[in-house]
Amino acid sequence: MAQAADLETGRLHQEDPMIVKARQAASEFVHSLPNFICQERIARFRSEVPPGNWQPRDVLTAELVFANGKEQYRNVRVNGKPVRRRLEQLKGAWSTGEFGSVLVQLLSPSTGTQFRPGEEDAQDERTNFAFYHFTVSREQSQWMIVDADRGIMPPYQGSLQIDMTTGRIHRIERQATDMPAGFSAKLVESTIEYHPLEIAGRLYLMPAQSEMIICFRGRNSCVKNVITFSRYQKYGSESHLWFGASAGPASNH
Repeated sequence: MAQAADLETGRLHQEDPMIVKARQAASEFVHSLPNFICQERIARFRSEVPPGNWQPRDVLTAELVFANGKEQYRNVRVNGKPVRRRLEQLKGAWSTGEFGSVLVQLLSPSTGTQFRPGEEDAQDERTNFAFYHFTVSREQSQWMIVDADRGIMPPYQGSLQIDMTTGRIHRIERQATDMPAGFSAKLVESTIEYHPLEIAGRLYLMPAQSEMIICFRGRNSCVKNVITFSRYQKYGSESHLWFGASAGPASNH
């Protein structure tokens, strides 16, 4: 890992070898994704006492079809009962990006993400993971958060867990910062975990679980979505992905 002078200031140059390796692995991930179908389950919770006395609200399930670089839901159910509306038409938040765009945006040189390595004792030699912290400025942010008709792209910060051998990212944590005073959400954070999964006899590092938490301004309430992906199979069709959530702002990418 590079030991350039900027390491002494606690910041890592954009061209740190591990970040370059992660960028290349992310590009390969996006371009190698096959057409597939999987089952998505969204468990929705609400808490009136932050940071979280979580009470279950409902469970959404759907088939997620990914084909020709696009994503779409079908066979949407709420608590096991089919609904006629599309998932994005249901009340609440939604999020996208687990299948590549979050990785690409975060690691793109054009985003200007500032990376710095995690503390030395945080390096997990046993599992060969490296940890990085990052920040993205408001000017370069592409994380769209929508409340009703208003959308913002706030600055954000977070951390990465990177396989030092392959450069593949196994976990991303993000938290929006400096939220506008007039926006209904005062806190928005998300986590994505990627696991190696087999599709048509080949291993891919695919999203296995995602979590999103939103806390609201002026009231002691938060919502949480726990999203899991399973039963991946090869597919061949065309489609687009929305993540249902509890009432509140939407998180797009």
